[in-house]
Amino acid sequence: SEQRYRIIYTELDEIDWTRVVSVNLVVIGRHVDSRLNVHWGEFAFTPQVQAGNITNFSVSDLPRDSRGQRAALLDFASAQNPDGTRDWSSVEVDILSRNVAELEFKLFSDNSFGGIFIPYDDFSTNDNNDQTITDIETVDLTDGGMQNALIFGVKSGGITEIQLEITDNQGRVGNVGVTDIGGIEKLVRVGFDLFENVDVTKTTSVNFVVLGHHVDQTLQIHIGDLDFAASVLPQPLMQIQSELTQDGLNYFKSGAGIDDTTHFPYDNIDDQGNIGRFTQPTLIGFYLQILSDVVGGRLNNGMTKDQAIAEMQAVVTQLLEVQQNHGWNGLLPFLNLNPVAPLSTTVGLGDNANLAQSIAVAIGGLEAASLTSDQRTAANAFAANAESFLDRQAPGYTAFVDPTFGIFRSSVNSSTGVFDNFIDRLANEFRGAIAFLKVRYPSLPASVWNGLDIVFKDYSTSTGGTITNLAYFEGGAFQAFWPGMRNNELIYDGFRAALNNFFVTQADYAALHRIPGFLSAAQTPVDGYFGRIGIPQVAETPLELLVDLGSTYSLASAYRINAGVVLNWLRAIADQVPGAQSGPYGFFDSARSGSEIAKRFIGIDIAATVLSLSGDGPESFETYLINRSLGSAYDALYQQKSVEVLAGLQRTSMEPSLPPEFPDRSLAVFSHIASEGTINNFPINPAAETGVQFTYSALNSGFGGQFWNLDQTYDARANQLILLYSIQNSPQSIKIELKNAADQTVFTAAPNLINSSSLQRLVIELPNLLTLVDIQKVFVVIDQNLTQDNSGDFKIHAINFQHVPSSQDIFPAPNLNTSDVTDIPGDPAAQLFSSNAGTSLQTVSANIDRLNYVHTSAGDFSGISYNFDPNNSGISANLSSLSSLTFGVQSNDVHSVIMEIEDADGKRAIYFIRNVDITLKYYQFLLGRAASSIDLTRVKKINFVVDANTILSGHSSGILDLEIGDSLTV
Repeated sequence: SEQRYRIIYTELDEIDWTRVVSVNLVVIGRHVDSRLNVHWGEFAFTPQVQAGNITNFSVSDLPRDSRGQRAALLDFASAQNPDGTRDWSSVEVDILSRNVAELEFKLFSDNSFGGIFIPYDDFSTNDNNDQTITDIETVDLTDGGMQNALIFGVKSGGITEIQLEITDNQGRVGNVGVTDIGGIEKLVRVGFDLFENVDVTKTTSVNFVVLGHHVDQTLQIHIGDLDFAASVLPQPLMQIQSELTQDGLNYFKSGAGIDDTTHFPYDNIDDQGNIGRFTQPTLIGFYLQILSDVVGGRLNNGMTKDQAIAEMQAVVTQLLEVQQNHGWNGLLPFLNLNPVAPLSTTVGLGDNANLAQSIAVAIGGLEAASLTSDQRTAANAFAANAESFLDRQAPGYTAFVDPTFGIFRSSVNSSTGVFDNFIDRLANEFRGAIAFLKVRYPSLPASVWNGLDIVFKDYSTSTGGTITNLAYFEGGAFQAFWPGMRNNELIYDGFRAALNNFFVTQADYAALHRIPGFLSAAQTPVDGYFGRIGIPQVAETPLELLVDLGSTYSLASAYRINAGVVLNWLRAIADQVPGAQSGPYGFFDSARSGSEIAKRFIGIDIAATVLSLSGDGPESFETYLINRSLGSAYDALYQQKSVEVLAGLQRTSMEPSLPPEFPDRSLAVFSHIASEGTINNFPINPAAETGVQFTYSALNSGFGGQFWNLDQTYDARANQLILLYSIQNSPQSIKIELKNAADQTVFTAAPNLINSSSLQRLVIELPNLLTLVDIQKVFVVIDQNLTQDNSGDFKIHAINFQHVPSSQDIFPAPNLNTSDVTDIPGDPAAQLFSSNAGTSLQTVSANIDRLNYVHTSAGDFSGISYNFDPNNSGISANLSSLSSLTFGVQSNDVHSVIMEIEDADGKRAIYFIRNVDITLKYYQFLLGRAASSIDLTRVKKINFVVDANTILSGHSSGILDLEIGDSLTV
């Protein structure tokens, strides 16, 4: 029991009681595991409140200030270290809604601090008198139904403690610590009685303060009546977000991508309307999430709330029936839908886990929705059936745990019971669902989560930097970004850094290679669905990857990581690759360019686009967890792995690349092989879509190689020929030959290769010549006589032709006028040429020639030729001294004009004058663009041509005016 002592200090006359430095209590003797409690008043003490699951309370509204305005949230951070050096700490505040603010911290030392400052004193009324307080505006925190406490929600994946600080008009400051913060929101109730020396009825500021070292960590505060102004995206970005959301929802309708009997979504629909009448668990789960978001008001598919809840009930009823009739220990295979039957004997753990978590998301969405009593009854009925479905899955998940390693197997043959592979990596698309299984089925061993290994790999950027990434097995984007459709990983600083790094990596790679989208498993333009699409540098698989195909669904899946950049990319793809978005359901699944598009809609990828751009999955999932007291357990799992991730990587400072100019046409050689062969008995190694391996020793006569005969001819004028390769034993150099349909060699190059085992990019600029219009064969030759190297071992992952519009397009220059028009040396005569005798040429003025064209058949063409050698006497013009050619064009009948520059050897460079209309516009062509294609010192003629591809529809006759300096019509 407590004993009290009274010390009469006057009896202790050996010290000066007016100058006391310290008071010590000393314990003497042997005392093991003993405790001494000292009860003494006025210690320096900060009361603490534990964040927790408080029910029957709603968050407080912050009081309005003296002018009736919502309070401002101002960021602050420490500026000086204790030793006087500069502290560069900072805090960024983002008000996400009327009730949620997010703070991102960069606090660089243990002595740093920062947070948000909410002032109520109007500093503009300061009377500059420290002795008065009448000029200090205050608020009464006990007004407005605050229940004698400030109640707010808080969550963070890296910050576990904060301080709530209140200051009154006397300058007195009170602090209360808030502990046990985690990545799932918890409510905090801080009673005003804890601020003993502060008059909370005369509050001048409320502060939320974080202490210590916290870099790239976030904190969300949930409190009412914030000064929120919705951020407005530029209209083109809002438009693409809305279009892709609504177009995608069209897929999930009866008569389109939903089966009328089972209410399950179909796997795919091609551009001709042919339906893949099968489905899978992940897709069914995504459909339930979409319907839940319809009920919650986030999405609008045309259904009422009652209809959407009824559809959810229909889906879960079918799930229970399929589970009963076709399930393996409660888990589902992929399903045929006509009639309902297993698609195969394979049952996957991951897809069932995805479905389970999506069901939780759907339930949470209904629980958070504003519903009538009847709607609530229907929603509860759905939830009861859905929970019954989850309960019946339990035996399957238990059976999937490997008895030796304690982790999940990947799949099982339902006929034989034989398992295959393991789920043993954190960096996979199932991680959020695996964590959910652990908390939903607590008897599962902790090893199913703890046993997920983390592997890191470095990516070398296009600018020479390095980004450390989690290694995703195939290096694909969906494996990184899909968990974010169901649970919020960004609140955890380790995952936030990893996801940001991979986003920057994908954007850098796609921009460098001009890929319209991110690399991820997708339908390919010619060879069906392919899973191994990714970035080799960050992949684990030993199998070959497809490295040159982009998908928009995986790009959209990163929306929550960087909404602005994602929408900029999607907008650019829609604008530059219009054929990729030509169907009723948004983008086709993948593309390389405007000519290589996978013309199939994949249901799961469309759902991912909709849910990523406009869904509410993470918020709904959090509601589900909180309502079942599972939040802390789930949070603990993610906190643990977040720390492990941070031990291996830091967030890159590199900004994500903006979209490049995408190719309007391309050809991937290894996807368009009609036949192939070897040169001089070279060791045979057939090419696959993922490339071809060259392995050889000394060659017969010192040379050999392989060639590929294309399944079509390709117009390679003004293209880039791009080789992606990696080397184990370098050939030093290779020889590239292109042949046309007549088997004539029309281009040759002999580039040196970089000796590196990582992926390298070789770009060969092809000239803008008519001879490259019909490429049929591609040759790769090894010439050991030249290199004196008698062995080689290297892989060519891709040989791609790419044509970008800017390589041949010429657009109007707004700042030019008639005074800028080029006076062509030699004053060449303007000549008419046409396939139609009704076409004529006239002189309008000294510098303007008019083409009056008449086209009566589809193959007609007409043009004006400025001919330096009208008599074919061998005369040519030297234009190399001119930096540019400036001219004016106008017409109400054509939208484009073809410009051809031909030299004395007959080589012809071709360009396209764009955006022609009735307004006289001026164009400037930089002649250097043609220098690699023709001899500018010996130019014979410059032609301006119109044909069926350049005239407007219905304008079979019309006028084209061309202004160019000092021409004579003949």
